[in-house]
Amino acid sequence: MKTITGIFEDTEPITIISGFAANRIALNKIIITNTDTANIIPKINLHNIVAIGDDDEYIQVVPEILLAPGQRLIYDSFLMFFANQNLEVELSSAVETTQPQYMVITKHV
Repeated sequence: MKTITGIFEDTEPITIISGFAANRIALNKIIITNTDTANIIPKINLHNIVAIGDDDEYIQVVPEILLAPGQRLIYDSFLMFFANQNLEVELSSAVETTQPQYMVITKHV
Protein backbone atom coordinates (compact mmCIF):
# COMPACT_ATOMS: atom_id res chain seq x y z
CA MET A 1 0.00 0.00 0.00
CA LYS A 2 1.09 3.54 -0.69
CA THR A 3 -0.29 6.71 0.91
CA ILE A 4 -0.03 10.00 -0.97
CA THR A 5 -0.86 13.27 0.80
CA GLY A 6 -0.80 16.90 -0.24
CA ILE A 7 -2.67 20.16 -0.52
CA PHE A 8 -4.67 21.60 -3.40
CA GLU A 9 -3.21 24.40 -5.50
CA ASP A 10 -6.29 26.59 -6.01
CA THR A 11 -7.99 25.55 -9.26
CA GLU A 12 -4.94 23.89 -10.84
CA PRO A 13 -5.38 20.15 -11.56
CA ILE A 14 -2.96 18.03 -9.55
CA THR A 15 -1.85 14.68 -10.94
CA ILE A 16 -1.80 12.37 -7.93
CA ILE A 17 -0.82 9.26 -9.86
CA SER A 18 0.60 9.26 -13.36
CA GLY A 19 -0.52 6.52 -15.72
CA PHE A 20 2.87 6.62 -17.44
CA ALA A 21 4.46 4.91 -14.46
CA ALA A 22 1.79 2.31 -13.83
CA ASN A 23 0.68 -0.90 -15.39
CA ARG A 24 -2.29 -1.29 -13.09
CA ILE A 25 -3.06 0.61 -9.93
CA ALA A 26 -5.85 -0.11 -7.48
CA LEU A 27 -7.26 2.91 -5.72
CA ASN A 28 -8.49 2.00 -2.26
CA LYS A 29 -9.47 5.34 -0.75
CA ILE A 30 -9.48 9.10 -1.32
CA ILE A 31 -10.02 11.52 1.55
CA ILE A 32 -10.42 15.26 0.95
CA THR A 33 -10.56 17.54 4.01
CA ASN A 34 -11.79 21.11 3.71
CA THR A 35 -9.37 23.12 5.86
CA ASP A 36 -10.48 26.39 4.26
CA THR A 37 -12.84 28.92 5.86
CA ALA A 38 -15.23 28.76 2.88
CA ASN A 39 -17.13 26.00 1.10
CA ILE A 40 -15.25 24.05 -1.58
CA ILE A 41 -16.24 21.71 -4.41
CA PRO A 42 -13.49 19.18 -5.15
CA LYS A 43 -13.26 17.33 -8.45
CA ILE A 44 -11.75 13.84 -8.75
CA ASN A 45 -11.13 12.62 -12.30
CA LEU A 46 -9.38 9.97 -14.30
CA HIS A 47 -7.67 11.76 -17.17
CA ASN A 48 -7.24 9.59 -20.26
CA ILE A 49 -4.07 11.12 -21.66
CA VAL A 50 -4.41 9.42 -25.06
CA ALA A 51 -7.91 10.87 -25.62
CA ILE A 52 -7.01 14.57 -25.47
CA GLY A 53 -9.92 16.56 -26.89
CA ASP A 54 -12.28 13.56 -27.03
CA ASP A 55 -15.55 13.27 -25.11
CA ASP A 56 -14.05 10.57 -22.88
CA GLU A 57 -10.86 12.49 -22.03
CA TYR A 58 -12.04 12.89 -18.41
CA ILE A 59 -13.96 10.34 -16.36
CA GLN A 60 -15.50 11.77 -13.20
CA VAL A 61 -14.81 9.43 -10.24
CA VAL A 62 -17.36 10.96 -7.84
CA PRO A 63 -19.99 13.65 -8.34
CA GLU A 64 -19.01 17.17 -7.36
CA ILE A 65 -20.05 17.63 -3.72
CA LEU A 66 -20.01 20.85 -1.71
CA LEU A 67 -17.89 20.56 1.44
CA ALA A 68 -18.38 23.08 4.24
CA PRO A 69 -15.37 24.12 6.34
CA GLY A 70 -14.16 21.15 8.40
CA GLN A 71 -16.06 18.55 6.35
CA ARG A 72 -14.50 15.52 4.66
CA LEU A 73 -15.24 13.64 1.48
CA ILE A 74 -14.28 9.97 1.75
CA TYR A 75 -14.33 7.82 -1.38
CA ASP A 76 -13.89 4.33 0.02
CA SER A 77 -14.44 2.11 -2.97
CA PHE A 78 -12.15 0.04 -5.16
CA LEU A 79 -11.18 1.62 -8.48
CA MET A 80 -8.76 0.09 -10.99
CA PHE A 81 -7.00 2.20 -13.58
CA PHE A 82 -4.29 1.52 -16.11
CA ALA A 83 -1.45 3.08 -18.07
CA ASN A 84 -2.45 6.28 -19.89
CA GLN A 85 -4.91 7.23 -17.13
CA ASN A 86 -3.88 9.85 -14.57
CA LEU A 87 -5.71 10.34 -11.29
CA GLU A 88 -6.28 14.09 -10.88
CA VAL A 89 -7.87 16.29 -8.22
CA GLU A 90 -8.76 19.97 -8.42
CA LEU A 91 -11.08 22.57 -6.93
CA SER A 92 -13.90 24.26 -8.81
CA SER A 93 -13.00 27.69 -7.37
CA ALA A 94 -10.18 29.43 -5.52
CA VAL A 95 -9.86 29.09 -1.76
CA GLU A 96 -10.28 31.89 0.78
CA THR A 97 -7.49 31.26 3.31
CA THR A 98 -6.15 27.69 3.58
CA GLN A 99 -5.63 25.13 0.80
CA PRO A 100 -7.67 21.96 1.46
CA GLN A 101 -5.85 18.65 1.94
CA TYR A 102 -6.07 15.31 0.15
CA MET A 103 -4.96 11.77 0.97
CA VAL A 104 -4.98 8.85 -1.47
CA ILE A 105 -4.30 5.19 -0.65
CA THR A 106 -3.27 2.93 -3.55
CA LYS A 107 -1.43 -0.26 -4.37
CA HIS A 108 0.10 -1.73 -7.52
CA VAL A 109 -1.51 -4.98 -8.65
